[in-house]
Parts: sequence; structure tokens; C-alpha cells
Amino acid sequence: MHFGAPVTILSGPRCRPYNRKVGGAAKSEHLILDGEDVEAVDFTVAGQTPATVYQYLKGLPYANLLGLGKYKTFVHADT
Repeated sequence: MHFGAPVTILSGPRCRPYNRKVGGAAKSEHLILDGEDVEAVDFTVAGQTPATVYQYLKGLPYANLLGLGKYKTFVHADT
């Protein structure tokens, strides 16, 4: 609600074949593994740059728990 704009999820849970197809890391937090929760999301916020969203998230009290990454076109968060 901070930005009051739509959030678009670009990537969440991924199977191994799709993870390879998109060039994901072999030990990606996006991978669906037996009995484990998927703990990553890549997203954008309409009208905001990834740098702006990243800086906002880094300023939150629990930011050290998120595992944040800022990329050219999106933000990544390990949850």
C-alpha cells in the first residue's frame, strides 16, 4: 500500500525445467522442491523504478529478513 500502485508478479514458484529455461540459478529460491516452501518473488510496482522500490524495502525494520535484490527491470525478494 505504500506506493498505492499495482504490483505485477513476474516470477514466483518455478519447476526445474522452467528455471533452466529462464536462466535461473541452480539453487534458486524460486525452485519448487519436495516438501519445501518457495521463498522468492520477482516483481514490479507500476510507476516506480526498481531502485525506488528497493530503497523503500531496504528501509523497513525487517529488511534484513527479506534477501533483497535490485535488477534493471524488477525487484527480487527472498521471503
